[in-house]
Amino acid sequence: MARSLVDTNILVYAQDRKEAIKRPRAVELINRLSAGGEFVLSAQCLNEFSSVVLRRGMPIADLRAAVSTWSGLAEVLPLT
Repeated sequence: MARSLVDTNILVYAQDRKEAIKRPRAVELINRLSAGGEFVLSAQCLNEFSSVVLRRGMPIADLRAAVSTWSGLAEVLPLT
């Protein structure tokens, strides 16, 4: 089975309601990869996502929920 390491930008677009075109595409990609067991994230990607969305004003509870959801859907690669 092929696996796909998802970039930070995909996660950011999936949460950004101002991105009328990119958001639905990012969500669809995440859904498709997770359904096929191909969704892979790095711990670094989740850290970068957290940094970006916190600077943009995302509430910490929403951030925790997003990271928890994605961690349950994806294989998360450690930093090492």
